[in-house]
Amino acid sequence: MKWLILLLIGMAPLTLQCQIIYSQDFEAFPSGTRIAAADSLHWRTSNNLPGSPEDAPVTDSIAHGGHNSLAFIQTIPNIVGGPTNVALLLGYRVNGSYVLSWSMFIPVDRGASIVLLHGESTSSSAPAAVIAFLPQTIDTVTCNVAGTSIGGYFPRNTWFTVTLAIDLDDRTASFVVNNTLIGTWDFDTMPSGTTAPNTLGAVQFIAGSGWDFSYGEYYIDDILFQEGSVGIAELETPRPLSIYPNPTAGGAELAVEMPLSQAQVEVHDASGRVVLRMPWSAGQTRLSLPAGALAPGAYVVRVASRSSATARASAIAVGHQGPGAETLMELSTGRLVVMP
Repeated sequence: MKWLILLLIGMAPLTLQCQIIYSQDFEAFPSGTRIAAADSLHWRTSNNLPGSPEDAPVTDSIAHGGHNSLAFIQTIPNIVGGPTNVALLLGYRVNGSYVLSWSMFIPVDRGASIVLLHGESTSSSAPAAVIAFLPQTIDTVTCNVAGTSIGGYFPRNTWFTVTLAIDLDDRTASFVVNNTLIGTWDFDTMPSGTTAPNTLGAVQFIAGSGWDFSYGEYYIDDILFQEGSVGIAELETPRPLSIYPNPTAGGAELAVEMPLSQAQVEVHDASGRVVLRMPWSAGQTRLSLPAGALAPGAYVVRVASRSSATARASAIAVGHQGPGAETLMELSTGRLVVMP
């Protein structure tokens, strides 16, 4: 399976060129903002009631980076929980490869419920995976997929990363927690094992714990949805990109650890659109973003450079031949907030 192979070679410094579809760190929203009401293009509540209690609020009580995150706090008892229940719309994807990742925080004695959907409707779409971060002292996560259950562990009371990788062409999917592969399954199925459409539609975040005897409470931040064949391990541990000052009301300095060659900088806005592209001077570790180049807002900054011939040969060995092999990139990413 392609994703499993990429995981095995993911320790090598290679990544295929990818396109950011959507990124969000919630820094552009005031605390208390209901996300589906503020961004109906990307978010929808379970019963299409934006601004209601089932709409997830932005909070400044905790964050992975910056000041804000999105909160899911269960107030209705039982395994389903609620009322907060929103879906991040991923589009009706029928081919290609995609990686969705986010940072997550689950307090002590609390849990989380997440459902990956084959469509965009939370009420009628076939589920692809049902994930429960259980509120137990052993801190287990279970993922019900393709007629079976795969499981592992997660760190509680600290931020960790969740990654879902879906290859619609190979009909496979993988689930990774904090750079540890939990499992890989046939994506064109439901958790019961029944065949389902080989489509990717949404991921549903529910204020529940997946457990009748405890409540769900969790926070998500730094969402990144990308198209392209990306090695999961590489995505989980990107090369560091220093940005300072950050936030900034003027220009900013970008810095990497090693000099770059044939590199460029892309700045993406909250919708994933490229709003600025600049070359990186060969042999340099620093680059200046000029004052006034970006409007106030939150951005993802991505530095890409061509990989070595060795990395390119490795990709060809696992089937990425032709033009795709010629666009191998090494990535450094960071987030930048521009103030008025």
